Amino acid sequence: MSSDGPALVSCLCANLRMATRAVTRVYDRALASSGLRTTQYSVLARLRDEGPLALTRLADRLVLERTTLARELRTLEAAGLVSIEAGEDRRRR
Repeated sequence: MSSDGPALVSCLCANLRMATRAVTRVYDRALASSGLRTTQYSVLARLRDEGPLALTRLADRLVLERTTLARELRTLEAAGLVSIEAGEDRRRR
């Protein structure tokens, strides 16, 4: 086994995490010219497919922590790619 790159281990979870990071790097490089990161693109893709969603619902659909999603949405909103509006009871976004 070479020590030059990632080495598969018997733990499926560790191998999956390594593969996920590798795929993310490929997508981040492909998206670099747009100024988007993979996580931001995922948010936009979900909103395109499902339309406007409450913040908590969107976080659940993306399997993201609500605070992580809020940070990504602020960046996307600053870029003019999404708008964040108050819900009917003003607590929802």
